Amino acid sequence: MKAFIGFLILIIVHSIAFAQQVEFKNPQVIELGKIQQGDILEGKIEFVNTGSEPVEIESIKPSCGCTAVTPEKMVYESGETAVIPFTIKTTNFNGLIRKSIKVTFKNVEPRTYSFFAEATVVTDLNISPKYINFSQVNLDADTTITEYVEIKLLRFIY
Repeated sequence: MKAFIGFLILIIVHSIAFAQQVEFKNPQVIELGKIQQGDILEGKIEFVNTGSEPVEIESIKPSCGCTAVTPEKMVYESGETAVIPFTIKTTNFNGLIRKSIKVTFKNVEPRTYSFFAEATVVTDLNISPKYINFSQVNLDADTTITEYVEIKLLRFIY
């Protein structure tokens, strides 16, 4: 029994000692400030491989199609700093936005790290609500028309 417990402790110590490590340089929530609606937000996720072996990124998944992540490579050697740039299209947003990016490693524990890019998207003209439903407008006793008006982004150039 003592031999089994000793063997178990040896395996745990070995796995902890030889596990690959990464140290992220940015916080979990990346503040990107204010941006004009329609402009593209740019940011980056940075980490250092602090382990003795190469680390490999298995996948990088943004929360939606408006976020693009473009890593230069997927394997980073010991001591190497990784820079993973990302962009967010703001065309369809107004106000505070928060987009997530999930980085999953093949040989790092924990395997998955989640980051959130936050920004405030501002417009030249803010109308709320964005859509107005006029419901049914009676023209006469026999005619009913339903109209929808959509207000699109207007950009004023001075």
